[in-house]
Amino acid sequence: MKSQQMAPAHGGAAPAVQVLDFPGAVWSYGGGLNNQGDMVGSYVDTHHHGMVYENGQLTGFDYPGAVYTALSDINDRGQILGMYETAEKQQLIGFIYDKGSYETFSAPDALQTEPTKINDRGEVVGFYFDSGGGHGFIYEHGAFTVIDVPGASSTEALGINDKGEIVGAYWAGGVQHGFIYDHGTFTTLDVPGSFGTRLNGINNQGEIVGYSYKGGQAAPGFVYKDGMFTESDSYSLFDINNRGQVAGDYQTADDVHALLASTRNLGWMI
Repeated sequence: MKSQQMAPAHGGAAPAVQVLDFPGAVWSYGGGLNNQGDMVGSYVDTHHHGMVYENGQLTGFDYPGAVYTALSDINDRGQILGMYETAEKQQLIGFIYDKGSYETFSAPDALQTEPTKINDRGEVVGFYFDSGGGHGFIYEHGAFTVIDVPGASSTEALGINDKGEIVGAYWAGGVQHGFIYDHGTFTTLDVPGSFGTRLNGINNQGEIVGYSYKGGQAAPGFVYKDGMFTESDSYSLFDINNRGQVAGDYQTADDVHALLASTRNLGWMI
């Protein structure tokens, strides 16, 4: 494992936006975070690796024997959610890492399984691909439940809170829409004026983050709170915790940079 200590800014106070680039990486990607502000994501050098930001330190994380590892979330119990691929079996498989042990899982008949979030009850959401397309799922106690938006050609479950409310994206008529799934009921939520919307994370207060497509490009990120969208010019957002911290990333001319920020002052997004 590799690690890098991140020096606190402004005399120990956290800056409005913390850039979390893994040392030596070509790209660093944001992922999920818990209510302590611990964050996971991924970085790329010659391979694709997971990374964990905890107690001011960035640490690399690789599934044993894998040629590809990506981390997508961490809950308050310290369980880490991710996916891996080996050279022998070029297929994404999900895993939960808990206190030194791994639980691996793959949806039935799946070509790829991509878990996205885990809540504090240990419920996992994500999506998988089979010969019929893409499907959202909940994984709990070793069992899969499919979540497909009625009439959609493909569904991705991307976020879940401790109440069991789920957010994600689906495709219908060639257009991507955001959705909220609340105990059997689907509600579409799209950024006004966008060509496509992804809802990536939801906290226990019902605050949602994601990003939209405008002008044919992926951007901008947004926070949805109290029925209103606040959009960013630069950042894609993937998760939000109960303290209002968000995880995401942004792209420059040559690189992608992971970030951790707070929505208490949304001015940093403008």
